[in-house]
Amino acid sequence: MSLNYDLVIVGAGPGGTSTAISALKAGGKVMILDRKTNVGV
Repeated sequence: MSLNYDLVIVGAGPGGTSTAISALKAGGKVMILDRKTNVGV
């Protein structure tokens, strides 16, 4: 498992999830960190 990311997002709420999707569509490698297990909540 590689630990090299273009973007690390703290918070998987609507804003963090939207940002992650945009970055992924642009070809970025993204990690999302959140205290909850469900994203977008």
